[in-house]
Amino acid sequence: MNTEPDFSELSAEAQGRVDDVCDAFEAAWRVVEADTGAGRVEQSRIEQSRVETGSPRPASWPVIDMFLNSLAAHERAVALRELVPIDVSYRRRLGVPVAIGEYARFPELNSEWLAEIVLNPDGATRRLSAASSLPAKALSKPKLPPPTWDQFLERLAQCGVLDRQTLEREITSIPVGDATVTTLGERLVSRGLLTLFQLSSLLRTAKPGLVLGEYVILSPLGRGGMGAVYKARHRRMDRIVALKVLPPSAAHDPQATSRFSREIRAVARLSHPNIVAAHDAGEDSGVAYLVMECIEGTDLSSCVRTHGPLSVAHAVECLAQAAEGLEYAHRQGVIHRDIKPSNLILCHSPVDVCNATGQPDDATHSQPRAESGFSDNSPHARAPSALRIKVLDLGLARFNADAVTTPEGSALTHTGVMFGTPEYMSPEQAVSASTADARSDIYSLGCTLYFLLTGRTVVSGQSFLEMVMAHQLQTLPSLAASRDDVPAELEQVFRRMTARQADQRFVSMQEVCGALRAISGDRLSRVPSVVKPTMNATRTPAHEATAGRATSTDWLAPLEAADQGGEATVFLTYLDAPTVNFQRRSTSFHLIEWGKSNRSVSITLAIVLGCLLIAGASRMRSSGVSGSGASPLPDGDLATPLGGRNAGPSHTPRPKPPRPEPLPCPANNTLVQQRQREWARYHAAEPTITNSIGLTLCLIPPGEFTMGTSEAEFNVLSNVGLPQFEIARSRDERPARRVQLTKPFWIGQTEVTVSQFRRFVEAEHYVTETEKTAGYGLVQNQWVLRSGFSWKEVGEATLSDNHPASNITWNDAVAFCEWLSRHESRETSQSVHYRLPTEAEWEFACRAGTDTPWFFGSDATVARDYAISAGNSKQQLQPVGTRLENPFHLFDVLGNQAEWCQDWFAAYGSADGLVTDPTGSLNGQERVQRGGNFGDMPSRLRSASRQSRSPSSPRDGSLRVAREVGED
Repeated sequence: MNTEPDFSELSAEAQGRVDDVCDAFEAAWRVVEADTGAGRVEQSRIEQSRVETGSPRPASWPVIDMFLNSLAAHERAVALRELVPIDVSYRRRLGVPVAIGEYARFPELNSEWLAEIVLNPDGATRRLSAASSLPAKALSKPKLPPPTWDQFLERLAQCGVLDRQTLEREITSIPVGDATVTTLGERLVSRGLLTLFQLSSLLRTAKPGLVLGEYVILSPLGRGGMGAVYKARHRRMDRIVALKVLPPSAAHDPQATSRFSREIRAVARLSHPNIVAAHDAGEDSGVAYLVMECIEGTDLSSCVRTHGPLSVAHAVECLAQAAEGLEYAHRQGVIHRDIKPSNLILCHSPVDVCNATGQPDDATHSQPRAESGFSDNSPHARAPSALRIKVLDLGLARFNADAVTTPEGSALTHTGVMFGTPEYMSPEQAVSASTADARSDIYSLGCTLYFLLTGRTVVSGQSFLEMVMAHQLQTLPSLAASRDDVPAELEQVFRRMTARQADQRFVSMQEVCGALRAISGDRLSRVPSVVKPTMNATRTPAHEATAGRATSTDWLAPLEAADQGGEATVFLTYLDAPTVNFQRRSTSFHLIEWGKSNRSVSITLAIVLGCLLIAGASRMRSSGVSGSGASPLPDGDLATPLGGRNAGPSHTPRPKPPRPEPLPCPANNTLVQQRQREWARYHAAEPTITNSIGLTLCLIPPGEFTMGTSEAEFNVLSNVGLPQFEIARSRDERPARRVQLTKPFWIGQTEVTVSQFRRFVEAEHYVTETEKTAGYGLVQNQWVLRSGFSWKEVGEATLSDNHPASNITWNDAVAFCEWLSRHESRETSQSVHYRLPTEAEWEFACRAGTDTPWFFGSDATVARDYAISAGNSKQQLQPVGTRLENPFHLFDVLGNQAEWCQDWFAAYGSADGLVTDPTGSLNGQERVQRGGNFGDMPSRLRSASRQSRSPSSPRDGSLRVAREVGED
């Protein structure tokens, strides 16, 4: 499956943000190119930069990193694939060589793709390719020549963002020789005087229009057919707001102007805790704008996409609050007409919840997270009653004819234009938007409930029209058929909300809210349940393994080909289709004619679907998979473990047990070891196995955890009296990020011992790097670097066969793993691959389900029982396995001797989003070591602690091997 980020897969708003960043970056480069062509950037300055910094990039050149700060993690990955080709292309045009390693700091980039771009810098990017398919009027504005220094200063003076005194101070602070448009722009951005969007506008536009009335525009928040929304600041009140303006193309469109005026009146009359509030409205230089509160929150579509479907209790609470807000709007005569998950915002700040005594109910907030291990920014981490939902985007709202009559009402309802989002549009709204009333919003809210609980839209299709007609013709799926934990009462509410005939639905949102609130709390589960795959005539089902995990984010994973001889076409689920205006589509449809032909189309799809089902059933029978799921293998009746010497006898192949769940983090010891046993059983093995050289390995299940030092852990460190230099060292462990490991792996129960390493040396006649140069040994109670010290000689220190092999360089460790792979493959007559663990694998195995500073908790004094450190080592290495194990049964994972990982050492980068199976930077100068050594204090032995050494350095060097598990 292609997992590379794609510009076309982003929402319209995200595409706009990526476009703005790319335009700003290219505008900055065009200024540099113009300066270079005018002789203002001499080749000597490029050469000087190469000498001083090791990189042929003068300080005045734009740097990609700065342009990524305003983007979310998934947008950043897409933007990088646009920015790097721009960067490469302009640098080549200036005659400067480009190396792949200069972009190694971006782990989101695929090395093969990067190599191709560097070798072919003029290739079209996905953003430009997507734009080329749009009508000419939809393409980017024509590029103006980049501004000269004087032009840029004039724009800065006239834009109204900076006062003249501030501008003059910043200009005079730049050395005369470095005074370029780029250096001044980047200085203003870095000092917070300009935003990146403002700089981009100033570079691209002679009159950027960054001020409307009393509001200074800071950055874009979203775009749509009904207007653009910007983050803005009121000059005198210093209040951050959301500013909505009509797009330039609609400024002279009477219908668009009327719709915008109608929205202003609609929002202005609404004041409710569950509706985004309006603060102001105005017009400046012919531009009409609406000022709304700026919500710090996440729309429910993004919540489901990121954290998986909601629990029943959370979904019901979200729906009830939305219904309360909409009931208020309906009473004011306002019908929304575009209810969908992305128009319901979950505020980041939870609502204060009080118990019967009137005191804050802390348990209500913490219980869900304690039970299921969800991250703090997940809706699952809060009690349902602590959620706050707000309805936004009344751009499609219309006034109820009984409440208000507008002069333009007739024209607005007879334009022949269909507005709305097809997956959530009621049948009557598709036929006649002018007659859709409050019950249309009820239908859309019911469709939203289905998405919140399943991660799928209630109807599907490959075109706008197919989805609209699906509401007219198809029977909507059952909630109870998709989730085992949906109570019958909620199923009845859903059925009534989504009745095809409007008069069969609830009469009002008040009735909807009452029906939802009437469901007993003990009937509503607070932890997401398994979502079952569904199948219909227009869409293949989501992969069972993907949909089976309620907190999974991979909702778009395709199925294998259902037929045995070829590939099946897979249609991706539309999680959040943008609002569509039929007038924008190049193809016109006639609803009546399509409806007449739809029956034959449905029959054809049913025949194709039947063939796929038959082929799929045949395939399952041939592979011995039961449709109801195979039973686990009984203890003691295992198939041959994967490469273990303690393998049982061979038996007739049996069906595998169901694929286990990944391990969440945090998790208690019982769940950690349960998952370890389940995954071992799934792979027909024991949780621990021993190979031919006596090296014991423990199976580590896949899972998700927070890698690095979180804010909570950092606060613990700050409060225990650690010296500031120790706290400062934790910067290499931040920001913490959420990491997902998708595959199980084996890892050594202990570090490789002297006797095990000797097997390698003797078999290969290998001479380590320290034997050729120098190693560390104990001389008069001091560890010194001296020739003659190596893995087999450490001076006055005690060294036995059961001590960890030390003085091992990274290169030596890799050589050992390569030999062990060859040796074990011969011994077991099957392909076996040993390697160093990735840094993420190492930390996940060390934490073993914990999110505390140490896997044994937050009390540093307990370290003496689990780790060999400065307080109990006598400043010497100790034999392996002499302290207590962690929940995965690993010994000495903290202390004794630092262990090499396969990654290059680099900063973690952004903390946004979920990182899957990270392997570190593409290159670097030092490799990562984890676990600390016998001379460290417990503060340096935390699960997140990391250090680095040159690959040829023997200092603190030992190894703990990893081994890959066979395919599922």
